[in-house]
Amino acid sequence: PRIDDALRGGVRARHVTEIAGESASAKTTLCAQLAVRATARGGAAVYVHTDGPAPTALMRRIASSARFVAEACDGDEDAATAALERVYVVKALGDADALRETLTAVSAVLRAPVSEDAVVRMIVVDSIAAPFRDDATNGGWTYAAKRAGALHKLTMLLKEYATKHDVAVVVTNHVVDSVRENGTGAHGDGAVATRAMGEFTTSGRRVVPALGLMWSNCVNARLFLTRRATRGQGYVVGGDDGDDGNAGVARTLHVVYAPHLPESSVDFVVREDGAWDVAAPRPRAVA
Repeated sequence: PRIDDALRGGVRARHVTEIAGESASAKTTLCAQLAVRATARGGAAVYVHTDGPAPTALMRRIASSARFVAEACDGDEDAATAALERVYVVKALGDADALRETLTAVSAVLRAPVSEDAVVRMIVVDSIAAPFRDDATNGGWTYAAKRAGALHKLTMLLKEYATKHDVAVVVTNHVVDSVRENGTGAHGDGAVATRAMGEFTTSGRRVVPALGLMWSNCVNARLFLTRRATRGQGYVVGGDDGDDGNAGVARTLHVVYAPHLPESSVDFVVREDGAWDVAAPRPRAVA
């Protein structure tokens, strides 16, 4: 199976698609690739990053690769450069309130594109969980209520953008250890939580997406990225935007749920120009 086959060509407009996975599972790589490719035939993408450095170098590698130029831009290098320029990268500082303010500001470019060929087709939030990470240490009902309210506001805003402006919204999410005891864990009944959230083993850990069951009900589609060491190798590998090369890591994309997709899993590798099927040839440099 191929990634394109599993996703039926990509993520769906008017939907909120979540990509969950542990650190260095290739969430940023896949999001950067989706954003750049969304602009290849015209249109623009907004990439809001909340955690770590902006993936601009990764996007440049993707847009300048021979594979992207040939497949997405019909061999036109100028078109590939123009596509990259239509990806608007924005940093959201601080907490959930700051993220909401940043996303609210995005409405300006949605209502009034800078040009006819720069209508926003995709919004990426990488990651939706990072603004809540520091607050989680507070614990208690006060934090839970605050997080639930903030998540609800963010969800309503993203869903409004998706439906009103016909855009694809993609968000990344962290993972937390899945804890079960006698069939019941932190998320309620174990079997119900597993079906609703998705539970996978990655790097030897049994994990579920962060932010809980309520958030799981907010997204239209959930993709889960896992990785495992190949025989004789350890679990430590490079970062999200690194080249797997001979690192001894195997990666899998799982379709957990989506209204238009069956459950499926497909292995992939990370190259310098993005995430690709295992059988895909290594990229050639642009002459």
